[in-house]
Amino acid sequence: MHEEQNGQRRRFSAAEKVAILREHFLEKVPVSQVCEKHGLNPTVFYRWQKELFEKGATVFEGREDRPSRQLEQRVEALQAKLVRKDEVIVELMEDHVRLKKVGSSLFRVGSPWGTSPPNPPAFSALGPAGRRASDEVASGLLRNMLYKL
Repeated sequence: MHEEQNGQRRRFSAAEKVAILREHFLEKVPVSQVCEKHGLNPTVFYRWQKELFEKGATVFEGREDRPSRQLEQRVEALQAKLVRKDEVIVELMEDHVRLKKVGSSLFRVGSPWGTSPPNPPAFSALGPAGRRASDEVASGLLRNMLYKL
């Protein structure tokens, strides 16, 4: 950039810089004439040219990166979904622990079922799967009892 008569440096906007470089590249005006016309030092012109070629690839990145941007957005959405899922699991586990604590106090002596929860024979005969089913039935009964409280 050159100094004007009032002693201040002239500042060119990005659009002005591109227009000046375009004169040389598209209209085939020699660098010396372009610089003289706009009051530029040739080193400034060549610095702008270098910056244009170094950073010019960013213009085309928008087209190539669309799939990767979509993938990034999808990853972010899935991560947010996992966070929500983890929060729900935490809430369910807290409820489960709370129900187990309440349930264990319900099955003490003096409870309607005596010292253990009901274990229908049909479930017991199925082994571990039956015990899980029995636990689910007991959890359902506990939930119903708690909602009635």
